[in-house]
Amino acid sequence: MIMFWTTSNDFFHINCSNRFFSLAIVLLLLASSIWSLVFNGQWRQALYTSFEEVFPCTPTGVREDTCQPPRELTITYFDVGQGLAHLIQIPSGKVILYDAGVGGFICILNESEFEVGEVLDPGMIHPTPTYKSFLELIKSREISYRIVRDGNILDWGPDVFVQVLSPPPDSLWKCVNENSITIMLIYGKIRFLFTGDIEKDAINRLINEYGPRIRADVVQVPHHGSNTSNCRNFITLVRASHAITSGSGGWPFGHPTPETEKRWKESGADVYHTHQSGNITIVSDGKNIRIKTVR
Repeated sequence: MIMFWTTSNDFFHINCSNRFFSLAIVLLLLASSIWSLVFNGQWRQALYTSFEEVFPCTPTGVREDTCQPPRELTITYFDVGQGLAHLIQIPSGKVILYDAGVGGFICILNESEFEVGEVLDPGMIHPTPTYKSFLELIKSREISYRIVRDGNILDWGPDVFVQVLSPPPDSLWKCVNENSITIMLIYGKIRFLFTGDIEKDAINRLINEYGPRIRADVVQVPHHGSNTSNCRNFITLVRASHAITSGSGGWPFGHPTPETEKRWKESGADVYHTHQSGNITIVSDGKNIRIKTVR
């Protein structure tokens, strides 16, 4: 399972008792929440085929011989208030939690029955007492820790292709939000874009570096739907059919903004909000998707 840090404990109040974290966990840490977390580590660039070579910009976006996945992929976007927590269940069995709520990683790491396979992190230096405790737990449990950047391919099993698109390979921005780990997950013909809390600088870099290759069928709307993270150029390139925001519905930051929702809708996307729909679950067989909401 892969987990990402969020800004709410609600996720764990809802789900810790369910004990569905029985599979190996990979903790994938977003820089977005790292006003309280980040590690000064050495990053090792993985040597893999590039995103452009594997999935060039074609009408379908993927090669036909990759479009016959055997089982269903399930992604749940949890309602955690002004935060992020997305559970990705890969058909091959791996479970990923993208961001995990305030104190979320600590909650998981303190539960010995949760097997954590790996922690992935953007590598931004921002020491705090909370993050120090987080690192100590990782060390005490002898969990694998890895820093990832643009170009790294994530081995989440043979059913999916996953590449990190941001932050940049050789530098980081000063703003913690900009350094959120952004990933493209491709299952069959269906593409999912996870953007964390990236803002203007990271958005512009994605536009310049990847252009139409950031097209996705489902997008986690950047930075809870803020105006600065959802410019028309980005929305036009993504061309998502479904856009999902995770926010509080206004207070305390005004996210998602009405302007952002209008832009995504004008692009042709169906817009879903966790604060309105509750947990949002998307199931895909690699050719089609089904969307279920709590309310």
